[in-house]
Amino acid sequence: MWPRTVEVMLACWLAISPFIFNHDDSKWSWWWNDWITALLIAVFALLSFVRQTRRAHLLELLVAAWLIGFGWATSSGGLGAPAQQNWICVGLLILMVAVIPSDCVKPPEKWREWNERHGTGRVGRPV
Repeated sequence: MWPRTVEVMLACWLAISPFIFNHDDSKWSWWWNDWITALLIAVFALLSFVRQTRRAHLLELLVAAWLIGFGWATSSGGLGAPAQQNWICVGLLILMVAVIPSDCVKPPEKWREWNERHGTGRVGRPV
């Protein structure tokens, strides 16, 4: 489940980024954006560890789209502030990682089912 671990690490990065990029106190929406999106990403990633909600990580695609959109919308042309570039980069990273299945180190489910029926016993083990 390494993709979910990466997502939690990115959520931690978002949570501390207001202090790293020294957000202005008057830009409270920037602070809330970082903390709320960090919380959502972490919750969706951790929910993916539970079998009943194993696809919750796909909801992170919406959060990633929000981060990219918020970074772009607040940049008023040009390169934008480092915090705005951070939102876009983290959003793109979340887009890349969120589509990776939680059990990505195992063979596809259909292959595992076929292997269980035919009993070769080699699924998940190195050759």
